[in-house]
Amino acid sequence: MSDRKTLPDYIKPATPGKESGAFIIDFLMVVILALILRLVVGQYVFAPAMGYNEVVSSIQDYAVESGLYVRNGGDVQILSYSGETDIEKYDHYVDYADAVWTYYFDVCASSSHPDFSLTDYEGEDDAQAKGQYIYHHFYGIDETVESGELYQIAKNELDQLDYSLAPVLTEETKAKLDSEEPGVALDIRKSLYQYFFDGNKGLYPEAANDFVRQAPVAKLLKDQSRIVYMSTLPAYVISPLIFLLIIPMISKKGKTLGKMFLRLSLVRTNGYKAALPYRALHGFLLMMPFGLLMLPISGAWVYLVLIGAYLIDLIVLMLNPKKNSIHGMLSFTQVIDDRVSPQTFADEEEEKEYAASHDDETARAIKSENGHPSEATEHGGERYINGRRAVIQSEYAEMEIVNLDTIGSARREAANISSFDQFEEDKAKQMENNRVVKAEEEKPVEAPVEAEPAPEEPTEEDIPEEKPEEEPKEPVDPNDDGFLDDPKDKEKEE
Repeated sequence: MSDRKTLPDYIKPATPGKESGAFIIDFLMVVILALILRLVVGQYVFAPAMGYNEVVSSIQDYAVESGLYVRNGGDVQILSYSGETDIEKYDHYVDYADAVWTYYFDVCASSSHPDFSLTDYEGEDDAQAKGQYIYHHFYGIDETVESGELYQIAKNELDQLDYSLAPVLTEETKAKLDSEEPGVALDIRKSLYQYFFDGNKGLYPEAANDFVRQAPVAKLLKDQSRIVYMSTLPAYVISPLIFLLIIPMISKKGKTLGKMFLRLSLVRTNGYKAALPYRALHGFLLMMPFGLLMLPISGAWVYLVLIGAYLIDLIVLMLNPKKNSIHGMLSFTQVIDDRVSPQTFADEEEEKEYAASHDDETARAIKSENGHPSEATEHGGERYINGRRAVIQSEYAEMEIVNLDTIGSARREAANISSFDQFEEDKAKQMENNRVVKAEEEKPVEAPVEAEPAPEEPTEEDIPEEKPEEEPKEPVDPNDDGFLDDPKDKEKEE
């Protein structure tokens, strides 16, 4: 097990531009598949199977029954006159007034519509009491204030206040409507229109909001939301799961489609191949922001948080000196460029085995990383073993150690060593000279030349009369191996 914590020199991390480009490709693939699953499979397969059409039909029936909506073919819509001129649109305030009173009094206050009820009403089951409640809570008119700015309480034939009748316009309002001045009449129509419908305010929008709070409608709307959520959930789960988790887990190098396209791989932060747990954790962290879409909530802020999370991750990647992202650091992984670093290994043993069996740039870098000799110094150059320079510099010199012809001289050299460092230096110089004749040593060895026969011993006639003094013979050393000794060694022995 290697204790290496960082990438080795022969592995280079991918540039932030390439890594972010690969993610953009993956992100687009996720979005495209999610839209297909949601708009096609979810809407036309999952939703109908869960009863979506029946729920929508029931909501539409209640909407038409309330009097606030009208049918338009197969759909139901609110009262809308936006396609007409301003004058014609403002004339339709009467329709809004009728719709509001119909909803409150004829639907909610009537026993003929048991599914609807007056909001917060706790009075008697009497038309006058319910009408009085409607006047007060929705129109802001009661017996103390018989008329408002535009409307007042209606009166029956006996000139008595009748709360079972719809509010009527005040005399002042009627006079303005009948005015011969076009500007005055138009202004009062605008006021009447805005009284019932003015954006999200007015009696008509308030009545629509009250409608969706009715118990049966609220339940149906809740069922509709549940079905929509359940039918779109597969899109938000399956799509990121496929592109960001399953594909990298299947790929031995942790490649997504974007990484495949840009030729990027995933490794651990120490440079070794990312095993399945590392690839799984990396993919899970990468797809986590998509989990926001899986929550039963909605709103534009969800998508803003999703995009913001990935932007923060990208900013960290751009600023990090090690060129790693947040999800990369948390999963102890690093994205690398295959074009720059084509070779990765599963563990230290495989890395060393490759370095021992190959002769390329990666192998030399591994040897240098681990303190082993490179190709340039392995044969004839200086090598270091256990922190010391080796005296044997080539495999030829190593063969000479076991050569029987050199055993004697090697023994004598060892006996006369005064300084091991000096001995290493002298031997290194000798090996430097050996490299010069390296080519000649590799040539085929020629057959040894036979020694010339020894000359015949001289006869007596050839011996001069005056014989020189014979030098005393040296005693024979029983340990001598028969090789000539170095004169310097002899002087030292004397």
